[in-house]
Amino acid sequence: MVAELLPKVKDHCLPTELIPKSDINGSELILWARGPQFLEGKRYFEEHQKWNKFMADHRGEKILFLEMGVGRMTPMFIQEPFWEMTNI
Repeated sequence: MVAELLPKVKDHCLPTELIPKSDINGSELILWARGPQFLEGKRYFEEHQKWNKFMADHRGEKILFLEMGVGRMTPMFIQEPFWEMTNI
């Protein structure tokens, strides 16, 4: 797909009509890469705020952390904070 689309890029942009779409819901496909839309958009900051509030509200309590389906792409978001909080 990349080899097919690359020659069609002009001025660092791919024409909108050529952006690949999901077969499931028609949404635009994005690369599996860390970027503003992938991890650090508005939703990310809203969820991060919820997480911080939860941790502040339950500081000092016993918490069971489950890492289910967590990969190694961005360990600084889940794995490393969990390890730090459970290090006694």
